[in-house]
Amino acid sequence: MSEENKNEQAQPNPERKSLDDRAKMTELERIRHSCAHVMATAILRLWPDAQFAYGPPVENGFYYDL
Repeated sequence: MSEENKNEQAQPNPERKSLDDRAKMTELERIRHSCAHVMATAILRLWPDAQFAYGPPVENGFYYDL
């Protein structure tokens, strides 16, 4: 592995939830969060050039602006 790849992997992703963040989530929030990732993966498979603008879990589910 190159030094550049090691540095990239060592940097935390600020958008990724930490284990502490996940522990504070309710079961429903965790399910919605996971479903949002599944939906994003499906969208990218259908439209590889899709750009995600925003998409947090909300009171009644989750969404993504594309």
